[in-house]
Amino acid sequence: MTSNAGSDKIADNFSKMTAQNSTEMLMKTKDEVQKALREKFAPEFLNRIDEIVFFHPLTLENVHQIATMKLSTIFDHFRNQYKELIIEDSAMFELCKIGYDYEYGARNLERVLRRKLLDKLAQMEL
Repeated sequence: MTSNAGSDKIADNFSKMTAQNSTEMLMKTKDEVQKALREKFAPEFLNRIDEIVFFHPLTLENVHQIATMKLSTIFDHFRNQYKELIIEDSAMFELCKIGYDYEYGARNLERVLRRKLLDKLAQMEL
């Protein structure tokens, strides 16, 4: 289960983070996110959660890695047919930019990959 509760605090604090204040900013961010969680969710719900894990915001490079992993089965499919699928880095980064949103992360990535790439590949194979 994931939530974007407090993601605005994370984005704001990470933009202000330096090597000198990183520990302080991380603690401040954690406190602000926990407050946002308490404002968004009922205590009864939060008490049922075993652990809360805080993630750093994704970079475009992270999203590229996620896209590559999601497409690995497609690459394998083509390889098994003695074909090679080549996606230029510029095209892959463009797909990643479309599928990534700072606030919502890579949630839209799979939809973008399917719509912009996989559906067209399926039509070509038919």
